[in-house]
Amino acid sequence: MRKKIYIMVSIIVLFSISFGESPDELLERAKAGDKEAQYEIGFYYYEKNQHEKAYKWFKKSALQDVEKSQNMLGKLYYYGKGVPEDYKKAAYWFEKSADWGNAESQLYTGHIYYNGMGVTKNIYKAFKYFREAAYNGEGEAQGKVGLMYLHGIGVEKNKEEARYWFKQCLENTNTSKTMKINIKELWNKYNLGSY
Repeated sequence: MRKKIYIMVSIIVLFSISFGESPDELLERAKAGDKEAQYEIGFYYYEKNQHEKAYKWFKKSALQDVEKSQNMLGKLYYYGKGVPEDYKKAAYWFEKSADWGNAESQLYTGHIYYNGMGVTKNIYKAFKYFREAAYNGEGEAQGKVGLMYLHGIGVEKNKEEARYWFKQCLENTNTSKTMKINIKELWNKYNLGSY
């Protein structure tokens, strides 16, 4: 997902420059309050590992309801980059972004509620956010939804639903190899049929 965002931002920056806008002009737009320019500048600093500067610009943009900036603020707080690690603040920003439909934030929000990180543990909310991320094509979330159906965590046990979501996970090109190996082992262990 990070790679997709990086490519998207690179295209936007190149598009901006190709139409006569220099990086300095982009910065000026950000300083003038342009929320998309603020996100672009924030992402530029994030990629350069200048997380304090990235935080400043993401925060300005996030306060103007730019979901991708809200997602990035969540990541900064979650991993303690440029700001002290703070799961409660990470949860706040991830959930705001998740509610806009950001699949990566939905996945993080699911993890946060599943594990009770900065919030009261709530497997039902975890399932809700994992399922939303799964429907939005997030491979790891598809695997998590399958696991929750398989074991009846936050949802009624349903082997057919587990099989469906495991298959989605295995066919998703964005699913990690580790997740695929784990899902294949569960597929065989619980005799979910031929794949």
